[in-house]
Amino acid sequence: MTDPRSRTPLAPDAWRLVGLDIDGTLMHWGGEISEGVADAVERARMCRNHVVLATGRNIVATLPVAQRLGIRRGWAVTSNGAVTVRLNPAAPGGYEIVDKVTFNPRAALELIREALPDAFYAVEDLGVGFLVNREFPEGELVGRQRVVDDFEELCHDGATRVVIRAPGVDVDHFDELVHRIGLNDVTYAVGWSAWLDLTPPGVSKASALELLRRQLGVYPDHTVTVGDGNNDIDMLRWAGHSAAMGTAPDHVRSAADEVVGSVEEDGVLTVLDRLIDPDRLAVL
Repeated sequence: MTDPRSRTPLAPDAWRLVGLDIDGTLMHWGGEISEGVADAVERARMCRNHVVLATGRNIVATLPVAQRLGIRRGWAVTSNGAVTVRLNPAAPGGYEIVDKVTFNPRAALELIREALPDAFYAVEDLGVGFLVNREFPEGELVGRQRVVDDFEELCHDGATRVVIRAPGVDVDHFDELVHRIGLNDVTYAVGWSAWLDLTPPGVSKASALELLRRQLGVYPDHTVTVGDGNNDIDMLRWAGHSAAMGTAPDHVRSAADEVVGSVEEDGVLTVLDRLIDPDRLAVL
C-alpha cells in the first residue's frame, strides 16, 4: 500500500471531495451513528470539504442518514453510483436527482434466475422502494415493496439497481456463480451475505464521484474516500487518498492507502479529524 504520508500536502484553502460509505463505515452494524462521528462530519463540512455520502442504499434509505448527520444541503451518491442527488430542503422530498444511469436487467436476471430460481429479486423503484418477485425479509430493503405478478415486470429499461438475495447460498458460491455465467452487461458487487447488487455497465461509486468532482471543480489529488465493502473498491482506488475500515476484508483493505480502526471503534474519525485540523493535512 502507498504510505499516506508520502503524498503532497493539500493547500489549507483547497476544497476537497470526501466520499463516505455508510454501512460499516459511518454507521455501526446495529444502525447507530455515534455522536462523535456525526459531530466530526459536521465540522469537516465547515472546513472546505464537500462531504458526500456514497452508498449502495437507495434514496429512501439514504435521506434519514443525511438528516442524522445534519446534511441538509450537498450531494449524495446512491444505488452504488447509479443515482446522484442534490440535497435541497426546498425541493420536494428534500432532494433533486442530478444524475441517473439506467439499464435493462433482463439478460442478467434470466441468467441468475436459471441458476437460482428460488431467490428474492428486487428492482429499484426510484424514490419509492422496490418492485419485487416476493417480499424480502423485514429490514432488508428500505422503502415500499410492490410484489409484481409477472417476472417480466422486473425487466424494464429504467432500472437503476437490482438486488438478488439467495438465503442458504454462501458468498463464495455467489461470487463463483457470477463469474461463471459472465455478467458482462452490468456492474456487480457481492455483499457480506448471499446478496448481489447489479448496476448499469461501468457504473460505480467511483464513476459517480468522478462526475461530481468535475462538476465541483475539485482537483483529483484533493479527493478522499472511506469504505469497507466490495462496492467500495473502485472508489478507494479512485481517490487521491483512501482509507479502508479495519473490519473490511483483506482484498478491500489492499485497495486503500491506509487501514483505520473498525466501525465499532469509529475508525472513520482518523480521516475526518485530519480534514478538520489543517495542521494534520500533510498525511492526506
